[in-house]
Amino acid sequence: MTLTVSPSISYWPMGVALFMVGAGTGAFMTPNTSSIMGSVPASTRGVANGLRSMLQNTGFVISTAMSLAIVTSRLNAAEKKAAYAGTLSRLPGGELGKYVDGYRAALLVLLALCVAAGIASGLRGDNR
Repeated sequence: MTLTVSPSISYWPMGVALFMVGAGTGAFMTPNTSSIMGSVPASTRGVANGLRSMLQNTGFVISTAMSLAIVTSRLNAAEKKAAYAGTLSRLPGGELGKYVDGYRAALLVLLALCVAAGIASGLRGDNR
């Protein structure tokens, strides 16, 4: 997505990229959750799953806020207002380009965090 995102991107490349993100998430989340639950005693799995779920939801909220901050960091006050109102399509191309650059930066930060999380998950080893 980082390489193809632009103000004039068609639906097909974005759809393929979003499908790949969804497939990757689906391929990782279930085995990772299974590994986490398999690493704790049966008597504490409810607590472990509650903690896992809370941390996952916290990650969703923090990553959304962090992404929005990164995406809009290069915009001036009027452009940020347009971004928050969902009216960016009304901005001239140059200003929209700054938004797209911020979007690319946010995607790169999220990619780095996903790689770090994948490495941490791999280092945990097989706990079964």
